[in-house]
Amino acid sequence: MIRFIQLFLIFFGINLAASAQVVLSEDFSSAQMPPPGWSIDNYSANWSISYTMVSGGFAIPEGKFYRFSQPYTGYDTTRLISPVVDLTGFDSVKLHFSYGFMKNGTGVPVIGVATRSAGGDWDSVWAIRPPTSVTNTSFDKWIKNSDVGSNQFQLCLFLEGNLYRMSYWTIDDITLYNPLNSDGTLTDLGITPAYVTGPFAIDGSVGNLGAGSIHSAAINWKAGIGPVHTTTISGLNTAPFSKFHFNCSDSVYPQPGKNNMVIWIDKLNGLPDDNHGNDTLRMTVQYVANPVARKPLFEEFTSSSCVYCPAWDYMFEPWCDSLGEKITVVKYQMNFPGVGDPYYTAEGGVRRNFYNVNGIPSIRCDGGDELGNASLQSVKTEYNKDTQEKAMMSLQANHTFSGHVISVNATVTPLADFTNLTLYGAVLEKTTYNNVGSNGQTEFRDVMMKMLPDASGVPLTLVNGQPFTWSGSVDLDGTHIERWDDLEVVFWVEDGFAGIVKQSTYSTEGPLLSSEARLQNILVDSVAVNGFDPNTFSYALSVPDNGGIPHIVKGIPMDTNATVVVTPSPQVPGTATIDVTAQDNLTHHQYTVSFVLNGIGEKQGNNITIFPNPASDRIFIYGAEQARISLCSAQGNILRVIDNFTGNTLYLNGIPKGVYILKAESANGSRSHYRIVIN
Repeated sequence: MIRFIQLFLIFFGINLAASAQVVLSEDFSSAQMPPPGWSIDNYSANWSISYTMVSGGFAIPEGKFYRFSQPYTGYDTTRLISPVVDLTGFDSVKLHFSYGFMKNGTGVPVIGVATRSAGGDWDSVWAIRPPTSVTNTSFDKWIKNSDVGSNQFQLCLFLEGNLYRMSYWTIDDITLYNPLNSDGTLTDLGITPAYVTGPFAIDGSVGNLGAGSIHSAAINWKAGIGPVHTTTISGLNTAPFSKFHFNCSDSVYPQPGKNNMVIWIDKLNGLPDDNHGNDTLRMTVQYVANPVARKPLFEEFTSSSCVYCPAWDYMFEPWCDSLGEKITVVKYQMNFPGVGDPYYTAEGGVRRNFYNVNGIPSIRCDGGDELGNASLQSVKTEYNKDTQEKAMMSLQANHTFSGHVISVNATVTPLADFTNLTLYGAVLEKTTYNNVGSNGQTEFRDVMMKMLPDASGVPLTLVNGQPFTWSGSVDLDGTHIERWDDLEVVFWVEDGFAGIVKQSTYSTEGPLLSSEARLQNILVDSVAVNGFDPNTFSYALSVPDNGGIPHIVKGIPMDTNATVVVTPSPQVPGTATIDVTAQDNLTHHQYTVSFVLNGIGEKQGNNITIFPNPASDRIFIYGAEQARISLCSAQGNILRVIDNFTGNTLYLNGIPKGVYILKAESANGSRSHYRIVIN
C-alpha cells in the first residue's frame, strides 16, 4: 500500500506554490538517517531508521533515537534538523508529527521542537518532559513566531537532558503545512484485485488533511464512459491527519477485458473539497468471464538428513495420493542439515533462495506463505482455498524422450493480459532409493532432477486469448536419475514478484495430441443454444435487455483438453466470440453468438422476401421496387446503403461473418427490417 504522506507528496510536490499548502514533509520512507536534506546535530550514531510503528504513523518505517548505552550524569542535546524552507509570504504554518516515547527511570530528558531563520539561534516552540511512556501520539501546533516568513526557515526536533534516562523516542510523518479548511485525500483503493471473475465492490480510504474534522463524505466512481455512481457516508468524526475506510454501495459489473476505473471524492461535509488535486485515483481491473479450474502446486523442501522429514512425509504423501492429478507436487532435496541430501542440486538451491527457505521440511501451496508442518490442517485449508479460486489461464504440455534428451512443448493460453510471469518446468523421478541419508528414510518421492530449461524459467508477457508455446530440449545426462522409465514432468506459471503460482499441470508423454477443436454445446446464461450443431459456427439469439450486464456465454468442448476462450459481448446488440484451440495447439475454430434485443424481428409489411438466410456471399431480395436498402451491424452501424434498389441481388463481399439488420424503405414510405446471418 502506498504510504499516506508519499501519496500526498505525489499530488502536491510538483506545485506547492499554487496550492500554498505543504512546504515540508518527511515520512522516513527513504530508509536513510538522516533523511535526504536533513542533518543531525550531535550523537548521530544514536539516530536510526526503525521498522516499527510505535509513533502511530501511517506506515512503516519511522525515525528513532535510542538512548546512550552506559549510565552517566551529564546533560546533552541532540537535534534532527530539517532542510531550509522558503516561507516568504507566510505569517503562520502548522506542524504535525507522530511520536512515541519510552522512559527509563526518572529524570527523563525534554523532547521538543524549535525553529530558526538564516542559521541563527534556535527558538523553542514546544518542549515537554514526558511524565509517562506514550505511543501513537500526535503533535499538531501552529507556529507563528518571527522565524515564519523567512526564506531560510528551519525547524528541528530535539532532546535535551540525560540521554540515558530514556529508552527511545520515535517520530514519523513530519509535515509543515498551511491547511485548507476542507481537504480530503483518496489514499488507497483497498484490496480490489487486478483480475475479477464477476461483480466486485470498490473500497478504500480517505485521509483528512484539512483543518476541521470530516463528518460526512460522498465518494464517486465510474467505469469507462459509464454512469457515475455515488456512495454517501455519514456519521464520521475523522480528525485532521486521521483517515476513514469506505465501501461503495453499488457493485461494479465489469465489461469483458480491461475496465478503467476512476474513483474520486465528491463532497466533504456536504460541500465541495477545497483541494481537488488529491481527490482522485485510478485503477485498471481485468474481467475474466470464463475462468478455468486451478490445479494447485505443492513444493516441498526436504532432505534425507532431516530428522523431522520422515514423519511429515508419512502424513503428507498419502494425502497427495488421495487427490491424484488434482494437484501437482515437486520436492527439492536440500544440502542441509549437516551434509544434506546427496541429490541436492544448485537449481534446487535457486528455488530455496526464491522462497527464502531457512528450515525443513518446508511446504508451499501455489508459492504462498510457508505452511505449518506440524499437521495437515494448514495444507488442507490452503488447498481448499486455492481450488475455490479459478485460474486465469490454461496450461498444457507434452514431452518425448530420445535417449536421455527430453523435448518438451508447454502452452499457456491466457484469459487476460499478464506481465512479469515466468514459466517453470521440472523433470521429477517418481521414487528414488540411492539418496538414503541419516534420517531413516529408504525411498523418496517426486524428486526434482532437472529444471526446464533451468532454474530461471522462461519469462512471460501474455496477451488475452493469444497462446504462448515454449519448445525446448534438455540433455538429462549428469543428473541423479536412477530409472529412466520412472520420470514425470510438471510445469507451472508463477508471478516472479509475488511468488504466486497461477496454474500448474503434469506433462503428457508422447507426441500424439488431439486436433479436436469443436464444441459440443454453447450455453447462454446456463441455457443451451437451440439447434446447436458442432459444425455450425455462427448463431443469432434474441435476448432481453440485461441492464448492461453481459450475458454469460460458455463453450463446452468436445475434447476436455481443448482450450476455450470466451469473449462476451459487452452490450446488446453485440456479438460474443468463442475461440477453441485443440490440444495440439494448432487446430482452431471460432464460434460467434450475436445478440439482438427482443422485439427486433422480421416485418413483411410491403411483401418483400429475402433468402437464403443464413447467407454467405449474396442475398436475393424480391418485392423491392425503387427501395432504399440498408445493411446495418447488430450495433446499428450502417455498413452499406443502396438507393433506388430495383434488382434482386445484394452482394455481401467484404462483410464479415455475424448477425446483421437489413432495412428496406420503399418509395411509398413503407418500412421493413430483417435479421440476417452471414456465415
